[in-house]
Amino acid sequence: MLRQKKFKEALKSYETGLKLAPKNVKHFFYNGLGNVSRYIADYNSQALNCYKKAIQFYQQAIKNADKNKGLYWSNLSIAYANLKDWDSAIKAIRKAIPLLKIEEKNGIKHGNQIKILKLEERLYQEYKKRARSKNGSSN
Repeated sequence: MLRQKKFKEALKSYETGLKLAPKNVKHFFYNGLGNVSRYIADYNSQALNCYKKAIQFYQQAIKNADKNKGLYWSNLSIAYANLKDWDSAIKAIRKAIPLLKIEEKNGIKHGNQIKILKLEERLYQEYKKRARSKNGSSN
């Protein structure tokens, strides 16, 4: 319960920030709204709708950011993966990895994000491979 109240407060803060923010920093608030929506999904029976909202917010963050979009693409890939939309998750992760590498070279650190993304990409590819072989063997 307490966590959900904090999430609701966070949503309100990001929504207010988005309204007041200049265009060149709106991407930060869209990403925050996406993160909060994704976290709410973990505690909510309406998870599907929350993940869909998160995807919309991450897409807006990407659209509004001039640079340093790697983190937003990786967040988008995670939201797609939560919906089991593997094709979209892989597309997003493939865009995230080279951007994160460039950002890291430019001194922007996102923690272990690159290692995690590479692992996720391998897992998604393995999942797709197994799904194809299952479908192929049942025909």
